[in-house]
Amino acid sequence: MRRQLLRRHRLRPSDTGPARGPVAGSPGRARPVWLAPLTLVLCLGAAGCAEQITKHGHLFRESDAQTVQPGMGQDQVKLSLGSPTTTTTSGTGNVYYYISSTTKSAAFFKPTETDRQVMAVYFNPEGSVDHVANYGMK
Repeated sequence: MRRQLLRRHRLRPSDTGPARGPVAGSPGRARPVWLAPLTLVLCLGAAGCAEQITKHGHLFRESDAQTVQPGMGQDQVKLSLGSPTTTTTSGTGNVYYYISSTTKSAAFFKPTETDRQVMAVYFNPEGSVDHVANYGMK
């Protein structure tokens, strides 16, 4: 008779035994064993798809452009801004270039450049600052 009741109500013999309290941390039922590893794999997979931002070159501050004034020498510019990313000689004197680039990448996609800043410090033939120019992506 008991087997017939169990079959009719689809119960297991352990379900009709003495009442047991819930498993710690769960409301009434135990969690499947595979749930924790699956959650971990999903979280790591989502973290791998997160966008990564990378900055290269000179890290500009808002005060950088204001620290370089016409008439400053090349050594004074190096002291206030640091070593330039690259230098060149133009027809009238030297030019220091301070270059910063920001790229974004996600998972296995090719990185894309989202921002570029170039500060060019132009010197006259005597070696003092003539003028400063800022360039961007455009």
